[in-house]
Amino acid sequence: MKFADAQMFSEMRAFVAVAQSLSFTRAAEKLGIDPPNVSRIVSRLEARIDLRLLNRTTRSVSLSSAGVGYLEYCVKMLADFEAAEEFIASQRDGLVGPIRITIPMSFGLTRLGPILSAFSQAHPKVTVETVITDDVLDLTAERIDVAIRIGSSLDTSLHSRLLGRTERILCASPEYVGKHGMPESPSDLLDHKCLVFTGRPNVDVWVLRREHAIEKVKVKPVVSANNSIFLRDLALSSIGIAPIAQYVVASSLAKGTLVRLLDEWTLEHLDICAVYLSSKNMSPKVRSFIDFCVVNMQDTDTLLGRID
Repeated sequence: MKFADAQMFSEMRAFVAVAQSLSFTRAAEKLGIDPPNVSRIVSRLEARIDLRLLNRTTRSVSLSSAGVGYLEYCVKMLADFEAAEEFIASQRDGLVGPIRITIPMSFGLTRLGPILSAFSQAHPKVTVETVITDDVLDLTAERIDVAIRIGSSLDTSLHSRLLGRTERILCASPEYVGKHGMPESPSDLLDHKCLVFTGRPNVDVWVLRREHAIEKVKVKPVVSANNSIFLRDLALSSIGIAPIAQYVVASSLAKGTLVRLLDEWTLEHLDICAVYLSSKNMSPKVRSFIDFCVVNMQDTDTLLGRID
């Protein structure tokens, strides 16, 4: 690559970093250089193209109208360039380089460890950076290659692949059942203390199915939370009844510290998906990681339902 070309890509990277974060300081942290250098690089870019891309004040940074349009082209050009570079590297050296993924906390802490371990053994030159959070991150702004999402309504601008499904189970501790009784029908839940997961719409309406029968129960939550592991721990503490993904409570059910309730009825299953920006310019390492997850979640994890 000629020096002028290398300088152009350096300028574009600096501009994109500032434009996406609207901060020279955060852009500098991302690029690994100091803020004055970032400012000089962006100023050099603006001088070269003879357009102001950023509006600067002592307190804020914003995009000019030209900057908004130029950002879209820069993001695409950098993605294409990096994909081309990675393709060449993969042809020469095999899969190599970093992958940045985000995972819901409950899934990351209970299920994904063995899959990441197996992937790392199969592709030792690939490094996986994981962001474990229940927040739905912006894939572009956070530089996420793959997001594992469970039961979320998907952004139609994103692409996804189904990795598996998980059953949700109504459960409580033996102590809770001994004190408050075992519900015999969905309507009995109205008289029980219930724990609800807030990461879904209509969190207090539980829909249960048995053959052709459907029961909708509007429960009265005593505690709500946005984390399944926390809800499991509340159920273990005998606070109430909770609907929790099977992979989160499997160990507790096996030990007898939680018991399944209304086992003839089923709650809605949750899809587990790999979500990404585009398949068109996807790098070989990211594509391989998603393929690996599809195969391994289906073949090695008995707690995730088949998607055949």
